[in-house]
Amino acid sequence: METSRLGAEGRIEVGAIERALAQLWKDSAEASTKANQGPVTRACSMTLVAPCSNSEQFEHVKSVVERFGSRQPGRAILVFVDPAAHEPRIDAQVSAICSLGAQGQSRVCHEHIEIFASGPSVAAAAPAVRALLVPDVFAFLWVPCEKLLSHPLIQDLAHDADALLLDSHRFSDPLAALARADAIAREHPETRAREEQDDLEAAGGFGVHDLEWVRLRPWFEAVASAFDAPTARRIVSEIQSLRVEFVERPTQDPKVRRGVATAALLGGWFASHLGWRLEGAAKRSPSGQRELRLERQGARFVTLAGRDAADHAGAILAVEARAASGRIRLERAAGSETATLRVETGGAASERQVTILADDDLEALTRAIARAPRDHGFEKALPYALAFHGR
Repeated sequence: METSRLGAEGRIEVGAIERALAQLWKDSAEASTKANQGPVTRACSMTLVAPCSNSEQFEHVKSVVERFGSRQPGRAILVFVDPAAHEPRIDAQVSAICSLGAQGQSRVCHEHIEIFASGPSVAAAAPAVRALLVPDVFAFLWVPCEKLLSHPLIQDLAHDADALLLDSHRFSDPLAALARADAIAREHPETRAREEQDDLEAAGGFGVHDLEWVRLRPWFEAVASAFDAPTARRIVSEIQSLRVEFVERPTQDPKVRRGVATAALLGGWFASHLGWRLEGAAKRSPSGQRELRLERQGARFVTLAGRDAADHAGAILAVEARAASGRIRLERAAGSETATLRVETGGAASERQVTILADDDLEALTRAIARAPRDHGFEKALPYALAFHGR
């Protein structure tokens, strides 16, 4: 969709942001009337806050957020911080991004605010954002920069948000990032209130979302479809083991391997849906694979088998569920968007092809926010995934 930008002519003080936005809308309406163009419509269904401390990542997030606004208009607040700078400085830039319609049609626009803070002034970023949150709509905190997760700024911003979003696929230690996000959620006032009421399954409350979890949706749907046949459904209660094969890559930290988190999330999804009880942390099997044992009585296992392949780290290559009377295996070749689903039950076997097409960043962000503020499926799978942390 074609868009245009209004405003963004220079930096202003953060205290002048609301005035600048009001003037921007006034000037835009007057200019549209004089040019005999369609009316300018200001739309705001949510607030999306995205803090970052990496210039390259900031530009990527900016691009995604601008396109996201055409799908779900709201107020976007991007915050670029440089905590290591010596000079204290905080200022901002405001603009509106409009989706262009036909001649005479209304242009739907959303607000785009960028705040820049450095040095000691980083501490003023959270209060500045808090003053700009739109009342009576959800506020989402997207943390695209890994090292900021441990910065006090994120804790401060999360306090006033309804959900925290991250993309573990882009992080060097995804499971550590997911553990930190989970800790932030547990410390949130909304979570504590639910704990006091012993009502953790209630609607509402602060949630955590991972874009990589959203990208696993085609795998979830394909595996679930294997149980459509009555013969396959009969072995569900008999499944004893799950094996996830994935692309694994080394990192600078010998204790951390890229790709494990994605496989762990898929394994957690399966185990949580089967109702397997989590008994402890994962361990290394004699063959070196990561193995999570569940339920002391009638033990069940989730095994993550990483290997090198011509695909990105974390790419799922296969998932296999085994029972005494059969097995289900979904497998794709590295780099392929098509997988083979094989079901073996009662001495018979069937195969069919399914499409495995992961969402890009924009689509993943759109789907994650559509599930907000909480994604109960992710919340149930996360403890299983975190059991592989450090393994």
